[in-house]
Amino acid sequence: MEILEQIHLENPKKFHLNERKIRIDSPNVIITGGQKCGKSSLILNKLFEYKKEEYLYIDFADIRTPKNITFEQCIIFCKQKNIKILAIENSDFPPATIDGLELIFSSKKPIFAKNFDGITVLPLDFEEFISFSQKQLDEPSHIFSLFLKDGNLPQKVGRQEFNKLHITQQAINGFLQNTAKQIIFTYLCQNGGLKLTFLQMYNGLRNNVKISKDSLYKFSFEIEEEGMVYFVEKFGQQNGAKKIYLYDFSMISAVTYKKEPLRVFENMVFLELAKYNQEIYYNDGIDFLIPEDSRAIIARAFATKEYTLSKLPTIIKQLKHFEIKILEIVTMGMEFIFEYDDILVEALPFWTWALKD
Repeated sequence: MEILEQIHLENPKKFHLNERKIRIDSPNVIITGGQKCGKSSLILNKLFEYKKEEYLYIDFADIRTPKNITFEQCIIFCKQKNIKILAIENSDFPPATIDGLELIFSSKKPIFAKNFDGITVLPLDFEEFISFSQKQLDEPSHIFSLFLKDGNLPQKVGRQEFNKLHITQQAINGFLQNTAKQIIFTYLCQNGGLKLTFLQMYNGLRNNVKISKDSLYKFSFEIEEEGMVYFVEKFGQQNGAKKIYLYDFSMISAVTYKKEPLRVFENMVFLELAKYNQEIYYNDGIDFLIPEDSRAIIARAFATKEYTLSKLPTIIKQLKHFEIKILEIVTMGMEFIFEYDDILVEALPFWTWALKD
């Protein structure tokens, strides 16, 4: 119990943390999300609602924390000290409710436990980025340029340019304990926004890492489960090529000196859609298809009305099939609206589109 006494004395002291759109409102919660997306900050925001002596925060990723501490020891200590809320990060403890004690667990992978609510923490969306950067009075186009350049990990807001890149690469290098997994994730970052089959991935990787197809599939699934990458299917083709999107769109630029602004922009648009937790597909000529809303979205940074009109005949059958009433085109500045064959085509700059709801 002596080590728990020391950990309790070292409880994080209250300091200012930016508010997120999501909050912990339940007495028993399991929090999941990708690396550096803000899980710990969300937990601390909740703990800071209590007096310092009323909470216990244990992070098993802290090298000072012995790995042989048991959940039972934590519970006994909390009862002895009249602790009201216990937060445990990076442990393998199976979540279990305890009478009279609020519990918060964080995990890389989704865990489902009886009587626990689940919260998935994503990096910042555009509205949160504006709030975090405290640039509400700046021109939206200027804030958008910062967002496109910096990415959406909360820790990067307000940091020096060199440190921002370092934070992104730290998140990528979080897989260092598994070299094969890190190489696979780096490869996915390099191909963010592109369509690949698992066979194409395997052929692209096998010269850099010794890995079987089964291991590639296993590691890719783990990375997806940990919230670091999304594999988007073509509608109706579950086994076909997947479009790769990253949970932090700046990771595309963090693994290469080659600039890929259009792929980064498309990834940015995807993440604004992904936060609603709907099924998203792609189709020929359509970047994002959301069947349950009869919604189609195309990310075209420099689209013009004339360009859009020239492309519509190639996708009009698909739009009709999915009963699309409005085709949304997200741009980097262009704005126009017209009707085509009973479909409303509306183009908006990203900053207008992302904030309109």
